[in-house]
Amino acid sequence: MLHRHLRARLRARQRPESPERVLQQLRRIQAHQVTVDGTLHHATSAISAEHRELCEQLDLSLPDAQALPPPRTRQRRRQPPSTRVGADVDLSHMPIGD
Repeated sequence: MLHRHLRARLRARQRPESPERVLQQLRRIQAHQVTVDGTLHHATSAISAEHRELCEQLDLSLPDAQALPPPRTRQRRRQPPSTRVGADVDLSHMPIGD
């Protein structure tokens, strides 16, 4: 659906790029969240003239760091101690370097 809508906008503005290429260019804009002294700061990476022109011609708004959803965080899954590799292995009987 997004590709069709974007392709229609590209054709209407007579731009030669494919929807995939436009999305690839826009993916370079990254959202950042940083906590400094307990204060959360939001920002986006620098938006180039190319990005501004592209958004302007396709009638897209530039990303606003404050309006973006919070980033997804990945929590590492910890294995229970009994299944952790090497957790209960006794290597004292193994010779060390000959």
